[in-house]
Amino acid sequence: MEVAAAVETRRPIRETPAQRLLRETRAFFAALTRVILLSAILIPILLAAFLTVDLPIHSLDQFFSLPSVKPGNWLTMGLFIMSLAPLVAILIARRFGGDEASRVITASWGVAALLTFAEISYLSPLLEDGDMPSVTFVVAFVGGAMVGQYVAAAVYDVIRGAGQMVARSITCFPLRIRSAFDHLFFHRLLDRASALAQLDGRGFWS
Repeated sequence: MEVAAAVETRRPIRETPAQRLLRETRAFFAALTRVILLSAILIPILLAAFLTVDLPIHSLDQFFSLPSVKPGNWLTMGLFIMSLAPLVAILIARRFGGDEASRVITASWGVAALLTFAEISYLSPLLEDGDMPSVTFVVAFVGGAMVGQYVAAAVYDVIRGAGQMVARSITCFPLRIRSAFDHLFFHRLLDRASALAQLDGRGFWS
């Protein structure tokens, strides 16, 4: 006669409200710390791009004979530095996901905007009329950069499992995203602003 083995059953330990509150508080501060640390990587890139957006790059002009196509006419140090931001967003999305990358982008732009406004307010007594870019330029530059970063992180998060080709082209993907938005949004708006400035006899930065 076989004797059935006794099976020990344990009731699941219920989590008390205090324990749940403590666990969620720890998770919240861990997520907040992660966003702060990741934003500390992206914020210097944004600020450096803001400060050098009016410094043209003439080192590539020697490879072009026509003056109208020389990169120094449109390529600036700020645009080049801003092209690195989608790469950072993709690396964050690769490690923590697209939602986390979007939160980092939003937090970084918010802090960068506050620091920029504080700097402008501090330097406002020393600024002249031609020292500040036009509103059109600011809207085009900021809008194109923000949308490019959000789209780069979101698209990579969606196609991250498509194969090794995506992983191998991680360094080229953000530049392609940035170039596309520069062409569709940034440069077209700048061309329109430049044309209007020439019609009324004012400079582009006024």
